Amino acid sequence: MYSRVENDSTLWTALPSVNNIFQEEVSFSNDNNRGEYMLGLVPSGCSLDLGEDQVVCSPDTVNLAVLGEWLAISWSTGETTPQVDVLTTGAYVAIVTDSLGCTISDTVQVTVNPFYNYTNPITICDGESIFLEGALQTTSGLYLDSLTTIEGCDSIVLTDLTVVFPSYESLTFTVCDSFTSPNNYEWTTSGIYTDTLINSVGCDSVITYDLTVNYTTYGSESVAACNEYLSPSGNYLWTSSGVKMDTIPNALACDSVITIDLTIHYTSYSSIEELACDEYISPSGHVWFTSGNYTDTIPNIFGCDSIITIDLEVVITPNPVILTDEFACMREIEFLMEAEDPG
Repeated sequence: MYSRVENDSTLWTALPSVNNIFQEEVSFSNDNNRGEYMLGLVPSGCSLDLGEDQVVCSPDTVNLAVLGEWLAISWSTGETTPQVDVLTTGAYVAIVTDSLGCTISDTVQVTVNPFYNYTNPITICDGESIFLEGALQTTSGLYLDSLTTIEGCDSIVLTDLTVVFPSYESLTFTVCDSFTSPNNYEWTTSGIYTDTLINSVGCDSVITYDLTVNYTTYGSESVAACNEYLSPSGNYLWTSSGVKMDTIPNALACDSVITIDLTIHYTSYSSIEELACDEYISPSGHVWFTSGNYTDTIPNIFGCDSIITIDLEVVITPNPVILTDEFACMREIEFLMEAEDPG
């Protein structure tokens, strides 16, 4: 079927179809357009409409249909039936041919938005709550919620809820001067204290401390020593006078800081020459009977060693010893001294 129009200047005559196109001879009576022309016309009944593009949510199926009587139908899916069901997003094309040989096609876009179904593990601490299945939940379990995505599709969420608990611990400490907790609280007096951390499951870890605080002690002393002084801790050896500091443990095992006013005295040295009859008794009480060089040690005025080098000459008196021999020894000593001093 096709439309035909006649007027004063044109005469249309139907001719057999060639290559599936209807032909018509057109004659113009107007002198200016006189002649014969061939016009190709598409039959007015050869049309196809698959409808509007469609958007659905998985797992819904979209049914696409070709309406009317057609000699041949071919879908881009490979099917040849008037209707096809599609499950995935894409552009779907139908090509149809009628009994007159007219071939035409149409395309429809189908969008299939996803359906979400997943498990969501959540952990909360005892005393906390979470809104699931339309209510605040405080106990462990599985909770099912149906939500809507931004595309308007269902989203099924299975929440695996676990409720975990705080931990508690008590500790006893004895410290010196102060104690700093893991949470950076500093305590300087004895007592019961609490500190809160996060335990391994993410909840509170409450620690109670029974705390004893002992303290550093301070003292001073004056010390005099000979030549050097080893500090009470054994860590220092001082050889000069001055104010020194040393630290040792006190009775409570804390520091005992000692200020030491230290005076160092030193060993003194001297030399003497001595002449003696028969024997010589040194300043410290040693007795020598023969001449020679000797050293003797006595305390000096500071209580340190005074080391004396003695050049000793012992004069032996003749035997038998009589009282007058002592005077003879003294005369011998005087003679020796005069001989050594010719002036």
